Amino acid sequence: MIVVDAHDDPRFNQNPMVIGDPKIVFYAGYAIKNYEGIPFASICVVDKKSKDLTPHQKEALKSLAHQVEQL
Repeated sequence: MIVVDAHDDPRFNQNPMVIGDPKIVFYAGYAIKNYEGIPFASICVVDKKSKDLTPHQKEALKSLAHQVEQL
């Protein structure tokens, strides 16, 4: 999941972490699943500025999530 600008996203624009401290604008997360394939957590990155991830960065986030699942 990638949210380029949380202020423009109705799912997040009223979130206390968006409208107040730490004033999150960008979010990118990848689900972490258990051995049955059920998501139970995520690995994510946030920033105070709007941005997007490159294809390489997206793949790196996915790889990190898969490494966590294996551990």
